[in-house]
Amino acid sequence: LCYTHDKWKYAGRVALTALIAVVPYNLYILGDLWKWRPNVLFTYAFAMVAVIAIDSVRRNFVKVIIGIAACVAAVLLNFEFTFIPVVIILIIYYFRGYVPIVTYKKHDGFSLPGIFWYAFYPAHLAVLYVIYAIYTGILV
Repeated sequence: LCYTHDKWKYAGRVALTALIAVVPYNLYILGDLWKWRPNVLFTYAFAMVAVIAIDSVRRNFVKVIIGIAACVAAVLLNFEFTFIPVVIILIIYYFRGYVPIVTYKKHDGFSLPGIFWYAFYPAHLAVLYVIYAIYTGILV
């Protein structure tokens, strides 16, 4: 989030990937297409919106209120892992200049297209579900 040119577009791409992942997530993790629970990418997109909101205000008190409200909303919306990923993302973002964090840096050799990273999460859930369905006899 620190290195993107447009934080809103990035959050939108993550939210779109979360929507695409709903079907394989529901099938593989919840075992039912019609059950619905936000997957971890919804949690991540929500935390990014909280970071953007926090960046848009100047007063520290308001920033704390936004952070607390984001955590409460994550619990009420039944996000995966509740409020914990939101807290972790806010902490990492707040201390981004002070805490050494290892990040991936693209090298000059082989690199995958950007769409691969967005497609990976829903695709791997779909593959895992197919393996599970074949193993349990759901798909024969």
